[in-house]
Amino acid sequence: MWREIRAVSLAIGILAVSILLSGMRLAQAAPRARPQPLHVVLTANPLSVAPRQKTTLEVKVTSNGVPLPGAEVRLQAGGGAFGSSGKLTSTVQTTGKTGSCSDSWSYPNQDFAPGGYGLQATVAKKGYVEQTVEVVVKIVLKAK
Repeated sequence: MWREIRAVSLAIGILAVSILLSGMRLAQAAPRARPQPLHVVLTANPLSVAPRQKTTLEVKVTSNGVPLPGAEVRLQAGGGAFGSSGKLTSTVQTTGKTGSCSDSWSYPNQDFAPGGYGLQATVAKKGYVEQTVEVVVKIVLKAK
């Protein structure tokens, strides 16, 4: 929305000064665009692994049904190791042209209590609502 200033009067002591500003316009800040929604799918294949066996994690990111390249994906786990970074608890990837990225994860310890690990993917990109999803990978004595 624009506002037009036609005249400005300044009073300095007894002297009044009028300044005519014809045609000058001041811009107001444009309204902010609403962040777009993200749809994130995190899969693990296989869903059950034995210690030191890898599972492949795949993250697919879309917005309004369209693949979203260039989104930052932070993969996190309470333990284990990600294949691409060798870091124990997290790694960061970027989605490609198809709006997806992948990595491997494994539970490195032989001593374990059977159960599951929650693996999270947090996806962020400017102009979009950040989204976090989780998949549970079961740790078993022998993989199926």
